[in-house]
Amino acid sequence: MRADALARLFAVRLAAGAQAPNGGPAPRVVWNDGGDELLLHLDSLRTRFSRDALSVGLDVETDQTGRQPVQVVFSLAGDAGQALVAATEELPRGDERVVARWGRALQDALWAVLVGAAQQQAAAQPGARPVMAIERGQIRLARRFDR
Repeated sequence: MRADALARLFAVRLAAGAQAPNGGPAPRVVWNDGGDELLLHLDSLRTRFSRDALSVGLDVETDQTGRQPVQVVFSLAGDAGQALVAATEELPRGDERVVARWGRALQDALWAVLVGAAQQQAAAQPGARPVMAIERGQIRLARRFDR
């Protein structure tokens, strides 16, 4: 899956069913938790691959901070692992007030999208297993069993 396709997948899943008037995914969505709100600017979502990492950038906004960029980086275990494995920093990169309150929720939501996509792609291919590996500037989410 290419970076632009992955960014669209993240935007659709983070919108959690909210739709824009044109029927596409909502360009913005508000998360609510315990009286706190975070506006996600899904139209700013970008993904980028390096040799063994996936970087997800997104602008978010609160009343206290205004619009701020946040970046979540997943270091992927590669194709050698037998499970879906990644490491990430303790908190995303960005305004410390935003990431202290919302960073873990954002990491968890993005990870859930990745795992769900890998499982879905593997299920669609008989004899495949879910994996996450970066190959030739794309992320591979399923691999056929080697026999």
